[in-house]
Amino acid sequence: MTKRKTAAEYVAELDAAIDAFQAKAIDYAEMSKRMGETWDAVRARGNRFHAGVLKHLRNRGGRA
Repeated sequence: MTKRKTAAEYVAELDAAIDAFQAKAIDYAEMSKRMGETWDAVRARGNRFHAGVLKHLRNRGGRA
């Protein structure tokens, strides 16, 4: 059985895509693709989970 990802794990995926783009390891199109896939997976978990991911992003403040 596959373990389902937590909100924090999805946020880490979003951060990793941004970090890779900023390090010039990937281009904008690839970053957008990765982030789109992550958000699609989040939305597929339902409205409550999607809201939880958004709350996690808001509550952590700005990225350092």
